[in-house]
Amino acid sequence: PPWASLPAPALGLSPCRCAAPASSELLAACAWDGTVRIWSVCAAASAPLARRGGAAHVATYSHEMAALAAAFAPQGGILFSGGADAAVRSFELSTGGLSAVGSHGGPVVAVATAEPHPSMVLSASLDKTVAVWDPRASSGAGAKPASTVALPERALCLDLRWPHALVGTAAAAAGAQLIDLRYAPAEAKPLKLHQSVSRFPPRSVALFPGGEGFCAGSHDGRVAVHFHSSSAGGAAGAAAAAPKAKAPWGEDFSFKCHRQGADKDRIYGVGALSFFPAKPHLLATAGSDGECHLWDLKRRHKTAHLLKASTAGSGAPVALPAIAFSRGGDMLAYARSDDWSGGAAAYEATRGAGHANDVRILLLDPSGWEKREAG
Repeated sequence: PPWASLPAPALGLSPCRCAAPASSELLAACAWDGTVRIWSVCAAASAPLARRGGAAHVATYSHEMAALAAAFAPQGGILFSGGADAAVRSFELSTGGLSAVGSHGGPVVAVATAEPHPSMVLSASLDKTVAVWDPRASSGAGAKPASTVALPERALCLDLRWPHALVGTAAAAAGAQLIDLRYAPAEAKPLKLHQSVSRFPPRSVALFPGGEGFCAGSHDGRVAVHFHSSSAGGAAGAAAAAPKAKAPWGEDFSFKCHRQGADKDRIYGVGALSFFPAKPHLLATAGSDGECHLWDLKRRHKTAHLLKASTAGSGAPVALPAIAFSRGGDMLAYARSDDWSGGAAAYEATRGAGHANDVRILLLDPSGWEKREAG
């Protein structure tokens, strides 16, 4: 399929984020060298195929240490970012102005915004808190958040779909924490993860677009699907039961993914999850094996193999640490970079083999997926 490649930093890449103002998409990527890069991507359906997915550099700015997370304001005019310097920052695209929103007591691993509340920004940190910011009220390194939610352990990942925020933490037993932002002060309530993914802390989380529940990706090649109304789990935090054969939609289940080899004995973590905007029952998973798959959660099968693995000169796959669909679902942005899942030795081997980090845009054609969905 056609794709466009964008200049990327030498050091590792963190999450990609997309926004959709008017006829173009905005794409941002964070990197371990501290930089945050922003591009404008041609997304007009009327544009020639050769131009669609083409990108123009908009701006680059930096954190003092590794940049780990980014999220556009709902209207796309401002990018919020967080980094290992514990700072939450905002960048205004029209003026190039860079401002400090606030700071945590440890690295900021995730930031998020919600369309119904364009002035609200959430940040999750290794200091075991989620902060809710209102940049209109106060800003600067010493600014105080509108509210702070305590977590039982360090935050690892975050997703936000109003009125809920879902946080993956380093506590395997209570790895998922649900925050209802309609209440003040907000509190984090533990969610019991499916037994198949509860041995390790979640590596990625995603809330259903319709609010039915959430998904959690694990370090050992599994995704758990949870429903808030399910008696087997959800917001009540009850223990997850083993999935039934052909259980109806609405009951918790899990599935295996990102496993390689003849016996599927090489198991890779699920580093990123993203729901397909046009059909929210389709979930994309990206793994440390460098592959991206699209899953039909209602029919419980794989609908499409979106990206195949890319290997470094050492023969080891290069991970996909980040994916993001465009708002219309006709493009997928992704990053290829070592994610340190193999430790320092694997990282050095990948760099020694001459692998260059990459940010790309894949043009999608969902017409082939429909046959698989119907089947």
